[in-house]
Amino acid sequence: MELQATKKKIVIGINSLVSTVHAAYSNHVQLFFKLGRNYPQYDFIFVNPPRMSIDRMRNMAATVAIQANADYLIFIDDDVLIPFNFLTSFEKMLDTYDIVCGNVQIRGYPFDYMMFKWDAERKGLLTLKTLPKNEIVELDAVGFSCCLIKVELLRKMNKPYFVTTGNMTEDVFFCLKARDEFPETRMACDSSIVCGHILWSEVISDFTRENYTKYYEAMYPEECEAIKKGDLEERFRGEEYLARLKASITESVADATGTAE
Repeated sequence: MELQATKKKIVIGINSLVSTVHAAYSNHVQLFFKLGRNYPQYDFIFVNPPRMSIDRMRNMAATVAIQANADYLIFIDDDVLIPFNFLTSFEKMLDTYDIVCGNVQIRGYPFDYMMFKWDAERKGLLTLKTLPKNEIVELDAVGFSCCLIKVELLRKMNKPYFVTTGNMTEDVFFCLKARDEFPETRMACDSSIVCGHILWSEVISDFTRENYTKYYEAMYPEECEAIKKGDLEERFRGEEYLARLKASITESVADATGTAE
């Protein structure tokens, strides 16, 4: 009797902070169906814990991946639309790279790419403002909105893997930590895997970036000019966003203190 070959395992972690936007939910449901149908060589393990901080969630998913003896850990953000062929692309990169990611843009003006290269002059990581089409781009840190990490890298590293600090997100922290502990660690993006990052009711991607940039510059000329001069943080998302954020914070404080009407 022929023994069935043991399947490789992939852990997929998604952190749902509050609720999932309809477009992302629909995309992810279809994605999981296609993963199960098109990749029978893998067993998929889904990690979707109750609401918690993003670094705690990522550390939890990493622990699951190690304990399950998985081969790869995939992170997908709950506000990102994923192309259904992303895994095929990532597989082709795994002979060379330890961390691979899709083409995702930061959801705030000026919509830089969620990828980073070391700038020797400034002695720091800078976001990519341009990205060549349909190429593999080697990087020094990546965002984890759509990424794959080899679990063998995690097994070698010291805990905690992911930490959010005052000036660094948990994904960049992980990339720098991996490079610090193992300088040979390599990471890259396949720019052909164009993901959509949901704003409010809009999605930012390569297909919409140019028009949104023109829109912001027309609607908020003073703020955008300040960003270009370096006088304003490069995450300005418009007055409507700021108003909603302020209202949300006020409401949360009122609920917590019992002062809500």
